[in-house]
Amino acid sequence: LEGVALRGGQKIVVIGGGYLGTTLCAALAQLNHELEQPNLIVQTFVESSPLQQYFPDYLCNHITQVLTGNGLHLSPDRLVTAVARGSEDSMLPTDEDGELTINKTTASDEREKENEKVQVTLMQGTLKEVLDDCDYVVLASTNVDPDVEIAKRSRLEIDRRNGGIVCNSSLEAYHGLFVAGSSASFFDPVLGRRRVDFYDNALNSGLLAGQNMCSEDGRLRRYAHQPTFRCTLPGTGLLFEAVGQINSNDSTVGVWLSK
Repeated sequence: LEGVALRGGQKIVVIGGGYLGTTLCAALAQLNHELEQPNLIVQTFVESSPLQQYFPDYLCNHITQVLTGNGLHLSPDRLVTAVARGSEDSMLPTDEDGELTINKTTASDEREKENEKVQVTLMQGTLKEVLDDCDYVVLASTNVDPDVEIAKRSRLEIDRRNGGIVCNSSLEAYHGLFVAGSSASFFDPVLGRRRVDFYDNALNSGLLAGQNMCSEDGRLRRYAHQPTFRCTLPGTGLLFEAVGQINSNDSTVGVWLSK
């Protein structure tokens, strides 16, 4: 994506208002300052402001002001319903049952597609909106549900609330079967049962699961690590570091330090 952005003069749409999408947009907006012909960066999301799922309104409003001040175009309160090359008639092909079909393409076909613009269809309530002439569209979803189909067929317990495979505090889903990373719904002694998407959790839960699998005496260690995360928005001077569960629905106390 950086190589694409360095060309300049591109219209890039980023779908997603979470950590990944917002960080990506901040980096692209910062890169614009180095270009003779800046890119048009548009971030669209279903929330009212970036990172609204995680932070209180006053902080989200500050983030919005900083991002728009850096030249980022925000498109909030919009649900993406379709992405297609060219016009609406060139949607991805499907068969009679609605299944995606694969057509053989030649090298010339691929070159033609590279030159085609992308159209993004949005819904704001009952109003339809179309973003035309997009050069690139990036799906930047922070929260992705794990694929648990194999676990279902194996009759393992699935966490219907948080997603993922239910395991105990030692990350064991069944005798001798361990789960780690964002696929694990584990019991947190502080916050209760939860599933965490952060890299820090993937690293530390993977290490513990591996150690328990290789335990020579059969003793299993409990997962007592409290996952943390770090999020930096390039070019904004904003850095977020957190531990535990971050949710904008929780009560928040803000302390502002004067410079």
